[in-house]
Amino acid sequence: MTRESTLLFNAYDLDLVLQAQGKKIKELTSAVPAEELRDADISELIAKIEKEIRVEPLELLEDDISVDQKETKVDVSHDPMRHVSDRSRPSYVDGLRVSYYVPF
Repeated sequence: MTRESTLLFNAYDLDLVLQAQGKKIKELTSAVPAEELRDADISELIAKIEKEIRVEPLELLEDDISVDQKETKVDVSHDPMRHVSDRSRPSYVDGLRVSYYVPF
């Protein structure tokens, strides 16, 4: 994949993943037998459940952030703030494309 085509959270909806994790917490805690709850070290039990549902946070690689810029042509034929006589055809002006790459 090129840098331009890599989109954050494109494969999954983060909100839905976190909601599913919330449901999984309820299922895991409900499945713990009463005797285990009574006799267990709560910290160990919490650590066990947390291990199963943990969502690893993104880690930004700040030292690898890069910015690239290049001159380009920009189609402004659909820009209502521009005077374009024929909007059915592209109308190009000089522009600058800036890419900001933040790896994680």
